[in-house]
Amino acid sequence: MEIKPHLSEAELAEFISDPSRGLGTHLELCDSCLNEVARLRESVAGLKTAADKPQDFWDRQRGAIRTQITDRPTLVKSRIRGLAWAPALAVLVLAALLLSGGTPPPTPIETKVNVDPDHELLLSVERVMQSNGPEALAPATYFVQEIKQEARSNRNSIRNQETSHEN
Repeated sequence: MEIKPHLSEAELAEFISDPSRGLGTHLELCDSCLNEVARLRESVAGLKTAADKPQDFWDRQRGAIRTQITDRPTLVKSRIRGLAWAPALAVLVLAALLLSGGTPPPTPIETKVNVDPDHELLLSVERVMQSNGPEALAPATYFVQEIKQEARSNRNSIRNQETSHEN
């Protein structure tokens, strides 16, 4: 069995106007095209019944449409009048901004810092040591000085080793 594409709208319209065209075989196999033909036939029947309306009906329709057309421009004019104050408001807002100095400065953002209690203790001990603190902490002063000297000597020895390895 050969698969045929669906009928185009033009082919369906031709079939409705002239059923002897020979598309019946496709319509027997294709439910989608058959449903479309039925829908088009209903539309044509609806158009034919609309064409059978008396002249009085069409006169009333024409009058209603013309009434709507004449009422519409008044709606547009009232909208334009309603927007007439917009430029004045824009000038007023601009003047207020210029007089107030523009935008306010941004508020500073508060950042929360996690404080390490051990680090704070070490900093306070170091401050006391640098301020020639109490006599009771004198041994700690010697200890801190020894640590600093060892750190300096370790840095110097590491630098000497690095330069000797480079050669």
